[in-house]
Amino acid sequence: MRLAWCSALCCGAVAYCVRAVETAFDLRFVYEDPASLLARQTTVGGPHVRWNTQSVIPAFGMEQGARLELQVTGLHVVAAKETTLTSAVPAVFTLYDSDQWRAYAVIKLREVHIRSDFLLCHYPAAMRVAVPPPDPQATLPWTLKFDIRKASQYTLQAQVCGDVSVNVTGRASMVNLGHDGVLSEHLGVQELGLRPLYKVLFVVYLAAMVLWILECYFWRRNVSKICYVFQAALQSKTLSVALKIAFYSERSVRGEVNVFLDIAQDIGESVTSAALLGVSVLGSLGWSITRARLSRKETLSLLLLAVIYLVVSVSKAMCRPTDAPKCRGFLLSEYALQSMMMLGVIVALNFTIAQLKLAVNYERWNCFVTPLTYMKLEQFQRFRFVFLGYLLMPTFLLLLDLVVVTPPGYWRYAWVNTLLTEVTTLVVVINTGLVVRPVDLYTYSRIARNTSPDANNRASTDPIDPPPLEAPQPPARTPTNPTGSSAASTSAEYPSVNTDNVVGGLAAIESNR
Repeated sequence: MRLAWCSALCCGAVAYCVRAVETAFDLRFVYEDPASLLARQTTVGGPHVRWNTQSVIPAFGMEQGARLELQVTGLHVVAAKETTLTSAVPAVFTLYDSDQWRAYAVIKLREVHIRSDFLLCHYPAAMRVAVPPPDPQATLPWTLKFDIRKASQYTLQAQVCGDVSVNVTGRASMVNLGHDGVLSEHLGVQELGLRPLYKVLFVVYLAAMVLWILECYFWRRNVSKICYVFQAALQSKTLSVALKIAFYSERSVRGEVNVFLDIAQDIGESVTSAALLGVSVLGSLGWSITRARLSRKETLSLLLLAVIYLVVSVSKAMCRPTDAPKCRGFLLSEYALQSMMMLGVIVALNFTIAQLKLAVNYERWNCFVTPLTYMKLEQFQRFRFVFLGYLLMPTFLLLLDLVVVTPPGYWRYAWVNTLLTEVTTLVVVINTGLVVRPVDLYTYSRIARNTSPDANNRASTDPIDPPPLEAPQPPARTPTNPTGSSAASTSAEYPSVNTDNVVGGLAAIESNR
């Protein structure tokens, strides 16, 4: 749903930081001469990073006393020109804090003019180490430990400082101080609030799922089919939150991303988004609320759209790395499908509400049908209000993120973006459940009795079943039968006809003749 788009915009920084805190890297730098670089600057396709700089660990929040550990296990250098490499320093690893990175992230783009690419190797940084080290006795693997002296959001960058092509391999890890004061926490400072947040959400969604099951299977007798679809959405959301808890717990303890949990929690989020969007689509069409079934054309169209959406969403969730062009294509396709389906929800909601208003204003009062129509009209109007808030909430959250939560310098509160997004999702889920929840049968019975002209029936306590959603149409012609039973049935069917008066009138006409 669009809330997935909200999550991508408001929590983009947090999602991007969900990278391995302990990273095994294999970096390849291919030398580009200035002529080819100038030629590429004229191409269209967005900003490009210079060839001699790559990120190893991006935007990781660290407190004072945290530690960076770097280990280089392999280095292969190929000269681009006929020069010797004895005095050259082919590569450096540099650590930038948030203030330094804000400027460095601009000058590392090819579109920004600088005198030489090698200026990137000399830009002010919190830490810089050359590879290979100046000590000729040092052998592979080369190891470095650096203690953080200032709390900030750090980025570890690898750079090439010569006219060479380089292939460097190794491992890098960033570790924060845990609650016990030991270097054991592998989550960034901006992510420390995510684990307790998802634990609370898991308890809330689990309680909501249990209450919904009790509501549908034990406390109510008149349960519509859309209630079971909403139950599936609740279960998928609960499972998605549980997978996120497992994912962040694994990262917190081990510092490495579990590939299975990473893909599983992305798939869970995509399936949850599809389920909630399916509830909105079916509810806007009035399925099992104003009509018992959809038309054949509607059913086939929705099934085809659901299959396409699930395939695109799951493909996007399984695509790695997430910043690859193919993955961005899946993300764009998912947003396009979401926008198309949400437009259909708006149109269907307005059409259903217009039909209910027409039935209320112009149909004859029926003590068993009209009160139920009023209830459904109020139900759909509340659903439209919830959906309108759902559409406008991403814009509000984005402005709140940029202005209040994480302006420049407030990186440690980036997890609040996830909090706002999840709370918004919870509010939407709760209000959707209140709209599509099973109606108490006695509520309809009380309304029907209070509006019925039969005063003797008001004291009864027996429940009255609501009328069917699609009543069978009467036949166009009633078959006639010349037997006496047909006459008896006709007299019983139309009791308002006075047959004695009709016969007496016919006898008077004959006597006058």
